[in-house]
Amino acid sequence: MHISIDALGLNTKRPSGLQVYTEKLIQGLAKVDSKNQYTIFMHHDSGEVYHAPGGNFHYYTCPVSEKSFEQTLIWKEFFLNRILKKLNIDLFHAPANILPFRISTPSVLTLHDLISYRSQFSLKEVRHQVWTRFVNQGVQKAKSIITVSHSSENQILSQFPRVKDKLHVIYNGLNFGNYVENYKKIDHDLYLVGIEQKDAIYFKKYTRKFKIESKICFFPPKSISALEEVYRGASAVVFPSLSEGFGFPVIEAMHFGIPVLVSDISIFKEVAGEAALYVNPYNVHSIAKGIDAILTDSILRKRLIDHGHCQRKLYSWEISSKNILSIYKLAYSCNV
Repeated sequence: MHISIDALGLNTKRPSGLQVYTEKLIQGLAKVDSKNQYTIFMHHDSGEVYHAPGGNFHYYTCPVSEKSFEQTLIWKEFFLNRILKKLNIDLFHAPANILPFRISTPSVLTLHDLISYRSQFSLKEVRHQVWTRFVNQGVQKAKSIITVSHSSENQILSQFPRVKDKLHVIYNGLNFGNYVENYKKIDHDLYLVGIEQKDAIYFKKYTRKFKIESKICFFPPKSISALEEVYRGASAVVFPSLSEGFGFPVIEAMHFGIPVLVSDISIFKEVAGEAALYVNPYNVHSIAKGIDAILTDSILRKRLIDHGHCQRKLYSWEISSKNILSIYKLAYSCNV
């Protein structure tokens, strides 16, 4: 089987959950599958992030820069299907929510969640409309759909009940909340990870207002190695998100032996289990109280870290890749 994986539209200079998922998936498949052939579609300026060992992995570089998401979509619509046919691709995997309209090759879609689909405020209006059309078309067209949690599975089935028989849950491998005002009471520096420069300007006015500029550090999206350094120096990871499809920071913190504070929502209960401290994400006092506890209560910290060591074993890219490979075989057999 000749399988193609779409790494187009992902920016390696600003690592996101979708980019990490695609990168780790490729690395995992390289470890568990030496039989099938793979062609990775990637940008010419993505470097060697998606390169994997083994003679069965090949690469096709797109002339469009990874910095231009819109131009990438256009290139895929007009050129990708023709190239897939020329390369005799048997199965196409779109790992980042979007399956091109004009793809005629049998396909597998990873739909991580429906957060952007359901909330028109999460994307600009025009982009939201385009993204919604891609999702609507993708879930109908894909031979198999992968999602990353049972929480996301429930979201998808509530919106698209007819895809139940082809929807599969495969876990991944290993926000600036409104608690800043309360942070002045805590004797630790706060790293706001993933904050873009343009957004940092907005948040800095609050740090000045509450006179905590010296305690707040803005860490824009950088390389995975730079992010690892932040984890190694962290006393806790605070992730009071209102909605997630999986939540990579949770299991990343467990990997580094760091206690985790998360929102009391279903996805985190599924992913973190007993290895996290849960707070009300809508209540600043609940968040502040949780931060204080996770930093000062040594018994709580040890319990969360110990549970984290056990919980993280549930998430392995090798296991995920084997499960995804089985989905490839299932989707391909449906078309033979």
